Amino acid sequence: GDAAFFYMRDAIANIQLLRIDNPELAATLSPPERSRRQRMYWQAYIHERFLAILDYRHAIMPPLYTLPEDDCTIPVQVHEGFNQIIKLFRLLDTDFLQSWLDTQASGSTGTVTSSWVESKSRELEGDPETDARDLANLSAMQRADLTITREWLRTLVWRLAMGQTLLSSRSSKECLSLLFPIRLSQTLRHQVSNMSRQDIGVHGSSITQKLFEITDTIADVLIHVPAATLDETALRIDDFLFILDFVLLFPQLDQTRRGILLEKLERLQTMFPEAVSNASSPNLPVDIQSPMGNDPWYQVTQSKTAAGLEEIAEAQAGNTTTEIPRLEVRHGQLATWNVISKRLSKATFGPA
Repeated sequence: GDAAFFYMRDAIANIQLLRIDNPELAATLSPPERSRRQRMYWQAYIHERFLAILDYRHAIMPPLYTLPEDDCTIPVQVHEGFNQIIKLFRLLDTDFLQSWLDTQASGSTGTVTSSWVESKSRELEGDPETDARDLANLSAMQRADLTITREWLRTLVWRLAMGQTLLSSRSSKECLSLLFPIRLSQTLRHQVSNMSRQDIGVHGSSITQKLFEITDTIADVLIHVPAATLDETALRIDDFLFILDFVLLFPQLDQTRRGILLEKLERLQTMFPEAVSNASSPNLPVDIQSPMGNDPWYQVTQSKTAAGLEEIAEAQAGNTTTEIPRLEVRHGQLATWNVISKRLSKATFGPA
């Protein structure tokens, strides 16, 4: 909000007065003091970048000419973990932030291209072996921060690509796939299952905001990009509900964001009402997932599940023997549909 922006700029002004970005002046300081001031600069840099994304504001701090130097007065683990976070936030460079601001101002992200998205995604992915080795030396609390921050940044890149309609359900590249958030939900579920809530919650409202944005994006894809089969839909819903339950239990999640997530849960619940069918009176929901004409997602996707349900309903008519296998398939799909419906209907979250 405005207060956070004011205090952030005030802190930055004081840091600039110290001229930490001047290597010659920094050289006159003792190594521990120089490292301390470098950490202070980067701390402000990270927070300003986060606020720039959260509130669509301009950032004024350039990256410092160096990472914090080694400091014998703090644990090596703390030093290494902080450097890893800095490296992630350095990816929010001038081009990235300007593209993000453009989405708010005009809905356009003209500088974002497929090659830019692929490049940013490669930077975020890094080297799996090196990353695994670096994470192994950190505490569970540090790993939680790094892991969730990385997935949040990947979500931001994907949203920029979506703003330029660069996504496709047929793309072989994960970063350009409409289904990326669905795959992310599977990965994130596995990751948070191996973390304690305390290791995540200790990072406060910032990490809760990151989890909110990831969960919100996953919900949008579930609503607007139907799976090819109901079995796949059931798996997606299960992953989403696990993450939703995890996020909603954080006390730092404010009522506005909580309400947004619960509204999307309600939308999913209305998409999958309980269906009953018998030989004389079929009652199958056939159009409830069709995108609305004014829905911006309609430009990039159309419902497959609804069409499949229409085919099921149409197959109810007729009594020739060639339709018996189709009846068996139909009833199997109906059972899966009702499993999804029951799972969603039981997902009730009371007031925080």
